[in-house]
Amino acid sequence: MPINTYKAIRENLAKSRKPRLSSLVFTLSLQVSSTVFAVEQSTVWLPKKYRALKPQLLSTAVLAEKTDRCIKVVGGEMIVSKNTEDYYYFIITCRDQSASTYNLSYLFPVAGNEAELIAEQSSRLDMVPVAANEAGLIETKGLEIDAGAELEKDIFSREDALKVCQDSIAAEAVLIGRVRSEGVSVTDLEGNEVAQFRFQVGFDIKSWSGSVVRYDASCAIDRHGEAEVNLQIDRSSIIPGCLVMLRKEIDQMLDVVILENQIPALSDREDGSLAAYIPFNTSDPGGRELHYLAECVVDDSGRARLDLKARRW
Repeated sequence: MPINTYKAIRENLAKSRKPRLSSLVFTLSLQVSSTVFAVEQSTVWLPKKYRALKPQLLSTAVLAEKTDRCIKVVGGEMIVSKNTEDYYYFIITCRDQSASTYNLSYLFPVAGNEAELIAEQSSRLDMVPVAANEAGLIETKGLEIDAGAELEKDIFSREDALKVCQDSIAAEAVLIGRVRSEGVSVTDLEGNEVAQFRFQVGFDIKSWSGSVVRYDASCAIDRHGEAEVNLQIDRSSIIPGCLVMLRKEIDQMLDVVILENQIPALSDREDGSLAAYIPFNTSDPGGRELHYLAECVVDDSGRARLDLKARRW
């Protein structure tokens, strides 16, 4: 699965600072209105708050349909939870030659006029055993199984299924940071009626801010070779990651002492995020000791925010 490199993503996000949204939408609307879309406008959807961005979403769908693998765009939407102040996150669903659907992930810069492809969902697994082919179950390469035939457990291998899971995990994680190849752990879970293969994968992501956060991912591969991935932050990695951010933030302060033995347990917030509170001491130029508390809030996608506040203890 092609995923743009970290360098390419950073270059895309470093484009000119955003203008006023109203002027940007107006400019793009003029450009889009003169274009004849092969994509049907009814196939894309935006929340009411973002409907003014329909030209951007449509132009992204047109880009997707121009790719070699995409025969027809069948859907498009914005993933609001993955938007930032610098870019919008669009998902375009395409149909390929085997009539299978797959997703393309795009970043659309708020200050730009063209989307950047950052991830493409892997193809459905097409590895089939010779025995199944000789039995007349396989009609073509795309796992087109005879309607009356029962799928065998070994219709594709564990290695193939794990590769699709790893690609899908990398696609899900691309906005958080880069998946580190070292330290990856894989646990095989028992399959069920829906999923032929199930894995629990532990891995580290180096975020764009430089901190390393541990994640657990559950990945299920159904009998059609489609992957379903869910990412969850490993709570034990939150405080170490916040400490990395804090040290970068306070590296210009004088006589810093981080009171790691006084860091309380993580707090669960109502919005689903986690908060770590890290006390530290520093000094002003006159030598007077100052006391601070760093509040590090990490949301469920791994994005972190750090605030420093004066404390009395």
